[in-house]
Amino acid sequence: MARALGFEQIIFASPVYWYAVCAPMKVFLDRISDYLKLPDLLAQGRALRNKYAHVVCTSIVDDVPPSFINAFQQTFSYLGMRHGALAHVNCRDGYVPARHEGEVLSFIRAVRNGPI
Repeated sequence: MARALGFEQIIFASPVYWYAVCAPMKVFLDRISDYLKLPDLLAQGRALRNKYAHVVCTSIVDDVPPSFINAFQQTFSYLGMRHGALAHVNCRDGYVPARHEGEVLSFIRAVRNGPI
């Protein structure tokens, strides 16, 4: 976490797993909230304010389930972070670069160009 504090934009990535984030990301989101609860971590937690948080995810459906993105939105709101770009691709047939290139390039442009 300490390394992430040095950046103004942070990318969170997880496959959609049963309408939610994967287990390691769930643990990360649970632990990051400690940065505003534990007195020893409060200063670091406040350093997350106004940083941009982007989300990258894959699934086997066309649209991101609201329950999935809500976990990030609520966490970002709690931490005072700004929700930035979202990249989601349907990988039912695997990740096919030529098919998903537009979404990937759009995400890259959004992150490079800063606030959206």
